[in-house]
Amino acid sequence: MATVAERRIKRAALSPMSFRPAVPDDLIGHARDVAKAHVTKACRLRDQRTGSCKLLLYGPPGVGKTTIAELVASELTGGIRMSVEDYNGKEVTVDVVRQWMGSLAYGSLFSEWSVKIVNELDRCTRDAQDVLPPFCFIR
Repeated sequence: MATVAERRIKRAALSPMSFRPAVPDDLIGHARDVAKAHVTKACRLRDQRTGSCKLLLYGPPGVGKTTIAELVASELTGGIRMSVEDYNGKEVTVDVVRQWMGSLAYGSLFSEWSVKIVNELDRCTRDAQDVLPPFCFIR
C-alpha cells in the first residue's frame, strides 16, 4: 500500500496545475495562433542566425503571455534553458539594463541566442523603462 507521501506526490504530478504547454498546439484560442506565428519566426531566425527577435506581449492575466515567451525562447535557444533569463519587472533597474547592453557583444555561453524574459514590465522603475527601448532595438 502506498504511503501518504507517495500518494501526495502522485496526485501533484497529475494535477492540472502542473501542466505546462510544451508546443503551441497545447495552447487554445488566440494564444495558439500567436504562439505558432512567433515560434515559426523564431525557428527561421535560429536557422538563419541573423537578425533579432523582440517580442512584447500584453493582455490580462492567464492568457498565456509568459508561456508564449518561453516557447519562443526555447525555439531560439534550441531548448537550452541556461540561455534564458527570467526577470520580474521589480528587479529590472537602469543598472541591470546597462549590464545587458554591455554583455551584448559576448552573447551567451550556452547558445547563439541570449534571451531575457521580463514579466510585469510596467513594474520597472521609470528610468529603466526609458533605457530599455534602445536595448530592445539593437541588432
